[in-house]
Amino acid sequence: METKFKPKEPNTLVGFENILAEYNEITGINTVFTDDYMMRWDIYVGTETTADGYEVNVIQHENDSIVIGDHVYYYGVDPYAVFNAIQDGSYYDKCIVYVEDLDAMMPELEDYMLEELNANYMNWLDENTES
Repeated sequence: METKFKPKEPNTLVGFENILAEYNEITGINTVFTDDYMMRWDIYVGTETTADGYEVNVIQHENDSIVIGDHVYYYGVDPYAVFNAIQDGSYYDKCIVYVEDLDAMMPELEDYMLEELNANYMNWLDENTES
């Protein structure tokens, strides 16, 4: 991420929604996380059952009818994979991410965004501080 304006200091951001708002501002993608399955989603993060009865974790884009390969996770989906799916989707105005167990994943998503925002903020400071 590279910011053309002064980003907020990540340590001052409190709460998932505030962190997400700053992350959205920096990335230029209006990402919304929800656990409301009835909402139209662009990306699904949850579980599927294989033909032989095993449960696997998946990330699925709206238009993918079958989940295979890189989108199947045996030990859970990490936030890095979720945000990669958002970036890979080329969403221009809004990306709705349905997360099956959002409450459980929210701390990990928050930590990921804070790490990215911290790196962005430090880069901005380096570029805008006189030596």
